[in-house]
Amino acid sequence: MTTGLTRAKDHKRVMKGFLARFLRAFVAVTFLAAQMDAGQMRPITVEDCVRTRRVMEQELALSPDGTRVAYVVKAPNTLMNFNDYRLYVRELSHLGARESGHILLQADGISGIRWLGSGALMARVENKSKNGKSDGGKVEVINSSTGALQTIAWPGAIEKYSASADGSTIVFSVGPGVESESSGAGLERQKFRDEHGYPITFGVGKAGLVGNLPEDEIYVAKREVTGKLQVRKLYFAEPGEPPHQSSLRDVRRLDLSPDGKHLLITHSARSLPPGWADEPEVQFTEGWGSLYNTYVLSLCDMETGRLRLGFNFMAYFLETQWSQDSRSYSVVSPSPFGTEDGKAETQVAAKSGLMDDGINWFQHVFVVDADTLATARALPRENKKMWKDLPLFWKHSDGPMLVRAGDGSLVWVTREQGEWKETGRVDLRKQENFLSSLVSDGQTVVGVSETTMDPPNLFTLNLKSHEWTLLTDLNPEYREIQLGKVERIQWANRYGSQCAGFLIEPVGYEPGKRYPMVYLSVRPNDVFISDAVYTTAYAPQSLANAGFVVVVSQYPADNKIPKGMFPGEMSEAYNWMAMVESAIDLLADRGMVDRNNVGIAGFSRTSWLTDFTLTHSSYKFAAASSADSGVYTYGFYFMYNNRSIIEGMESEVGGPPYGETFKYWQEYAPPFNAEKVQAPVLMEYRDTGQSAFEFFTALSRLGKAVDLYCYPNGEHPLDTPWERIASLQRNVDWFRFWMQGYEGKAPDYDVSQFVRWRALRSKREASSDAAAPRLP
Repeated sequence: MTTGLTRAKDHKRVMKGFLARFLRAFVAVTFLAAQMDAGQMRPITVEDCVRTRRVMEQELALSPDGTRVAYVVKAPNTLMNFNDYRLYVRELSHLGARESGHILLQADGISGIRWLGSGALMARVENKSKNGKSDGGKVEVINSSTGALQTIAWPGAIEKYSASADGSTIVFSVGPGVESESSGAGLERQKFRDEHGYPITFGVGKAGLVGNLPEDEIYVAKREVTGKLQVRKLYFAEPGEPPHQSSLRDVRRLDLSPDGKHLLITHSARSLPPGWADEPEVQFTEGWGSLYNTYVLSLCDMETGRLRLGFNFMAYFLETQWSQDSRSYSVVSPSPFGTEDGKAETQVAAKSGLMDDGINWFQHVFVVDADTLATARALPRENKKMWKDLPLFWKHSDGPMLVRAGDGSLVWVTREQGEWKETGRVDLRKQENFLSSLVSDGQTVVGVSETTMDPPNLFTLNLKSHEWTLLTDLNPEYREIQLGKVERIQWANRYGSQCAGFLIEPVGYEPGKRYPMVYLSVRPNDVFISDAVYTTAYAPQSLANAGFVVVVSQYPADNKIPKGMFPGEMSEAYNWMAMVESAIDLLADRGMVDRNNVGIAGFSRTSWLTDFTLTHSSYKFAAASSADSGVYTYGFYFMYNNRSIIEGMESEVGGPPYGETFKYWQEYAPPFNAEKVQAPVLMEYRDTGQSAFEFFTALSRLGKAVDLYCYPNGEHPLDTPWERIASLQRNVDWFRFWMQGYEGKAPDYDVSQFVRWRALRSKREASSDAAAPRLP
């Protein structure tokens, strides 16, 4: 038995460089203290951005008696280079003082928290060794008073889990073959293949093995009062067949009924349910080159293993939750396939020109009877902000049910004579704040509150008295940090497509003065902006503190470009490019922005759109940052020999890069148009950076200013504190170097940074001089 504060972490793994970082932090804190004594605000740093503590979405649980709330905070440690996940328990009996409560558990990962009665919590917990290798994940039962742990472990990594209301039944999934692959037989098979070679099959990768998704096994554990576990493996039966199926493909979610008798499983089916192949949404997602269209929600009888289709829509996009009496479950989804409402929603999504967004606009709450699978819509919701809130409180299958209806409102709904009807409404907001991760016991609502300029904290709302109270103060340092003012902006591009985002003014903004502008392509959620939702490359408030106007926006809300104007789905790229250009025009016309000094940054899919804009726009960009994409290029097309990638790229560009449609690749692929790039381009990529090589090589070979930086262990987006700091600081330095002529101190992890950039600038200037016309 051990306490929850015991950590399986060897801090010596990151002691190299610690002293230097500690001294810098000490100087910074001392400087901050002096400023605070003088009543002054200080500029934000990228370290501030990375250190921002945030409540993990949906990792919030209210005890059954309503007296305590448990929640998980991600607290990046920038000195030791790890992300600390902390499970807090906060008493709700005293609301006067803002405080976090006590830390019950710290680990390298905590997820899936749930109360077992009011005295214990359950969660999936992960820790890493000194070489960064995960222990695979386990489930912990945690005494909420003492922090004592009871561990539920398995030889393979526990990836997903769920439990009955009392915790006596636990289901969990593991990736199969953990033992068999390391067995003598598995190693012998691999040795034979290595010695004799093997055939490569088109579209299935480089290993010559068919299949793109893992197979997961599911186990059920019965937990006795003594803590002893009885574990058995689940075998599944398709309709009309005996149980024999030992695994399911890529299990994404498990949701066990409170009584432990039924299990909802989200997984990829080996064959599509009847009628799905003809559905436009299925055909559209299949065209992405993914397998999203294959995911189903299966309802499993825990006694017989029988599987039934639990809801008639692609399950990759669904959320589920059981009523406390286990008789019904809720599904948050567009309307089911084959219904009149479903057909109408499909037409709306198709007409918008953004079928993928259209799928997410409709987030109705449906109720499904666990025995008959009869489905009824409890609450219609059309919300382009794409939140997918489940019922907050739902004791009996016929209601009352408390569920979110809008940004700042909840409704009570109840089934009367077979129809669900609204019986009451609750106003949530105290101010214009963004609310998420809401939970309730029917008497109190607890959730996360934040604004674009206020860090996230927990709040509570008494449903009877309507008293609204902030509970925590997770980031008090922001009261002493300068932030650029954030305002919402809307505009239309040249095609008439509607666009929206945030404008961040430079700190110390002077009306009438024109500033350099950086366009950051990131989802403009109403969450606190220090860095951004994506933690690679984007440092909006740091740029605002450095004297830039910053625009934060990701995609247009619709696509008004007529069908057929461009091949494949290339209208997406032109629509996006026009959004950026129109934003520049909007702010230049306001007199805020110097249109000749504009930068642009993209990450992931918008990295490709950034590359496209640099090679196809008539607007001149002063600098650009493009991170972790490389898609829709000739080399990426065949790099992985992956059929879904190949088909997705053909769908986007209008055909394969061979034969008649090769001309589309020549016209649209950024590397084939690299000679048109005028802006210096910073490229940041994970792993070996091979996805960047085609564009990077083209730019380099043509003498363009380009810098490629790799993060060999990075995630998508970057997650460890030092990687995030390096990326954010590099981007701030890049835009300041090229757009303001400013050169700070090179970071110790890249001491040659400015040396490289000065060489690029000298080469660029010499090239410009050579290209200039000679006067007689």
